[in-house]
Amino acid sequence: MVRLSWPRTVENDVLDRAKGCLFGQVIGDNLGALVEFEPRSRARCSSRARVSSTPAR
Repeated sequence: MVRLSWPRTVENDVLDRAKGCLFGQVIGDNLGALVEFEPRSRARCSSRARVSSTPAR
């Protein structure tokens, strides 16, 4: 039988790594949404990010 104590404690470095994973996933998803349905040739256009105020189609 496994007993868990509450509240659970986590070391700061583990918590920082978990936050980094979540932030990285969110940032990657948002940047990928800009080119998700674009053809490959257009997705490689330049190193400058295309920023648009209109939602992706």
